Amino acid sequence: MIIRSTKELMARYNEVEQSDIFVGKLGAGELKSFLLVDLLERGVCCLPSPLSQIISGSKVVQALLLNKWMLPNTIVISRRKNLIDAISLYNRLGIQSVVTKEDRMHCGFGIRKWDSIETLYSFVSMSESSYPFVLQPFVKDFSDIRVVVAGDYIEAYTRHNPDNFRMNMAAGGSSSP
Repeated sequence: MIIRSTKELMARYNEVEQSDIFVGKLGAGELKSFLLVDLLERGVCCLPSPLSQIISGSKVVQALLLNKWMLPNTIVISRRKNLIDAISLYNRLGIQSVVTKEDRMHCGFGIRKWDSIETLYSFVSMSESSYPFVLQPFVKDFSDIRVVVAGDYIEAYTRHNPDNFRMNMAAGGSSSP
């Protein structure tokens, strides 16, 4: 059986079995990770793969798995202790302004600039629901480089926004090869 939409998948979920194919990006909100694991366990072929779907939807997972290609000193903050450790590291390195990236957000939403990591800590310490997030040093005047790899195919492009530190197209950024 080949299933071509989340709606069809959910309607026929109890029928799905090994060697079936699901084509599409699963859009099941909070259930997404659980459903993708279940589909893997059942032996269902998913296109795009469950791992690529999880990576593309989570800045935290991207930072964990792709960290060596990210801005130096990019850190995943999953709890208060991680943030305290990051404060010490950033202070040692002389890093003042920082950027946080809220997990599961896109189009520049959830990207925040903080003039100091202590200001960030004061805000975050008031709410446990802020975790997890990605923490990075703020870098002024940079271009965001994106690389797409699919088998032997490789393509790269940059995103730049002279008016905003958010490089996303939705925030007024532009891209070029």
